[in-house]
Amino acid sequence: RDIGVTGVQTCALPILPSGDKIKEVEESGYKYLGIIEFDKIKDCAMKEILRKEYLRRTKAVMKSRLHGRNKIITINTWAVSSMRYGAGIIKWNVAELDEIDRKTRKILTMNKEFHPKSDIDRLYVPRSKGGRGLIDCKNCVATEENNLGWYVKNHVEPLLVAVKESNTISGCEESMKPEEFKSLKQNERINAWKNKAMHGQYLREMDGKDIVNTYGWLQKSDLKGCTEALICSAQEQALRTNYIKFRIDKTIDSPVCRMCGNKNETVSHIVSECSMLAQREYKRRHDNVARYVHWRLCEKYKLDRTNKWY
Repeated sequence: RDIGVTGVQTCALPILPSGDKIKEVEESGYKYLGIIEFDKIKDCAMKEILRKEYLRRTKAVMKSRLHGRNKIITINTWAVSSMRYGAGIIKWNVAELDEIDRKTRKILTMNKEFHPKSDIDRLYVPRSKGGRGLIDCKNCVATEENNLGWYVKNHVEPLLVAVKESNTISGCEESMKPEEFKSLKQNERINAWKNKAMHGQYLREMDGKDIVNTYGWLQKSDLKGCTEALICSAQEQALRTNYIKFRIDKTIDSPVCRMCGNKNETVSHIVSECSMLAQREYKRRHDNVARYVHWRLCEKYKLDRTNKWY
């Protein structure tokens, strides 16, 4: 240590074996394992970096030609991983994560992967349960924080015991088993979807049914994202039929079907009840199903058939 002309005590910078002096840390901080630090972790700078990277990756996935299920899987594994890495280290608040999730849904809607009136909770329900299977950033961060707290809480290594006793990790004592926490969050989403008067009607009607085969189409990779979004919005009664415009939007005078004029124009009426569609669209749909069944029977019994059922 040296005393300068001003009388202030200074510290000589260490010299490396090569003769170079170690530079002082700039106020912008330094990176350690990808996290920007100075005298403490620079949360604001890291949040902005992670947010921009997550949205950049999500937009890049939307520009790809992947089918709907594969796009969701890619977002979960590539984009959400950027948010997952800093979870438990970066101090996010709920409002910030909700804003990122809103921007995610906006990107999906702009690319016709999510209907603007569709149910939000269903978007984050696993596909095996009838949802779209997207992982939201809020749930991702909460899950990682819980898992980190559970790990520290149940570890016997002296350093981690000291961390637990110092309360460095908030919520450590309240943390749950990872499997239990994941199941809890899934059930919360499913119940929130189910309890909605319109969006949850289809799910309530499916109680006791064969869920595996009913939602099998969601677990295949042969549908475009816009097709998935359309089918899901129809099941949730989110399409703006005359009945919805009359009861919800209050924009028209009559809720009856514009084709037959006999019953209210709901999604179920359009799909299976309209007398004007019975001799055309319904008959064509019935014939196509019968044609496919015949094609599969020919395959089963080794009879001559075309390469495609259609």
